[in-house]
Amino acid sequence: TLVGIGVQRCFKRFPSNMKQSRIHKTHSQLSHLIMSCLYLVPHMHYYQGFHDIAVLWLMTVGFDTALAMLAQLADCHLRDFMDVNMERTMSMMSFIYDIVGFRDAKLESALQESGVGTVFALSWVITWFSHVVDNTSLALRYHDLLLASHPFMPLYVTASIVTSRQEQIYACDGDLSEVHQLLCKMPEESLLENHLLDAMLLFEMFPPSRFGEARASKCFSIVRFADFQVGLSDQAPDSRISKEKRRERRELERRQKASGRNGLLQIGVGGGLRTESRAAAALKAGNRHGNSDQDDTGDSDSVSYAQQARRFALVGLTASVGVASYLLWAVGADIFL
Repeated sequence: TLVGIGVQRCFKRFPSNMKQSRIHKTHSQLSHLIMSCLYLVPHMHYYQGFHDIAVLWLMTVGFDTALAMLAQLADCHLRDFMDVNMERTMSMMSFIYDIVGFRDAKLESALQESGVGTVFALSWVITWFSHVVDNTSLALRYHDLLLASHPFMPLYVTASIVTSRQEQIYACDGDLSEVHQLLCKMPEESLLENHLLDAMLLFEMFPPSRFGEARASKCFSIVRFADFQVGLSDQAPDSRISKEKRRERRELERRQKASGRNGLLQIGVGGGLRTESRAAAALKAGNRHGNSDQDDTGDSDSVSYAQQARRFALVGLTASVGVASYLLWAVGADIFL
C-alpha cells in the first residue's frame, strides 16, 4: 500500500545505532499511527509526504500525542494536501509568487518568465520541510513555528529562501533547468534559522488577507483555520470566565424580573378581586335600590343612581379582569422567552 511504501522510507529519522528489531517496531507503530489518523478523519486522503511529518512527531512525543496532533492538523493546516487530488495543493502553492512579488517584483517576473513554476518547493511545503531537512533538531524547530502559525507559513518560509537567491536566479538568465536546479537545493543549515525569522517578518508585512478573499477561500485550510481559532478563543480561560459571568448575570436579571412580575401579579389579582367584590356588591345594591324605588315612587333620581351603580360595577369588573389578564400574559411571555 501507499502507506507501507512511505513508512519504509523513514530510515533517516532513526538513530544510526538503532537495532533492527526496534526499527521494525517503529515501522509498525508508524503504520498504525497513520491508519488511525485516517480513521479519525475519514474524509481525508493519504499523500506521499504525510509519513515524514508523522514519523517526526512519533519519535518526539509518542504515539498518543502524535495521533491527537495529526488528527487535528489533518483537518486544518494539512487539509488541502489531503484532498482527493492535488488541485487545491497547487492552488495554494501559487501564493509563493505573490509573496515573492511583494518583496521583489522584478524577481517574480524573472521566475515567471523562466517557467520554473512551484514544483521545486512541493516537497518542502507538504512535508513541512521534514523531507529535506535531515537534522532532526532543526526540523523540529521548523515544526515549532509551523504548528503555532497560519497554514500558509510554509509558503512564507519558501518565499524567504527564494528571495535570498535573487542574484543567482538572475545569473541563470531565465534558463529553466538552471533555475529549477538552483531552487531545489536547500540552503545551508546555518542559514535556515534566519529564514524562519524572515518568514515571520514577511507574514507581518504581507498577511494572507492581502491575497484576496476569492482566491484564498479556495483553500480549505484557511477556512478550517478560522474555525480552529474561534474554537481556541472559546476555550481560553478569560473567555470562559467572561461567558460564565455573563450567563450568571442574565440568570439573576431574569429571576429578579420574574420575581417583580409575580409580586405585581399578586397585587393586581388581589386588587382585581377586591374591585370585583365591591363592584358586585354595588351592582346588587343598585338593583335592589332601583327596584324598590321604581315600585314605590318611580323617582327618576333613584333610577339614575341605580344606573350609575351598575355602570360603576361593570367598569370595575372590566378593569380588574383586564389588568389580571395582562399580568398573566406578561409573566407567561417572560417564562417562554
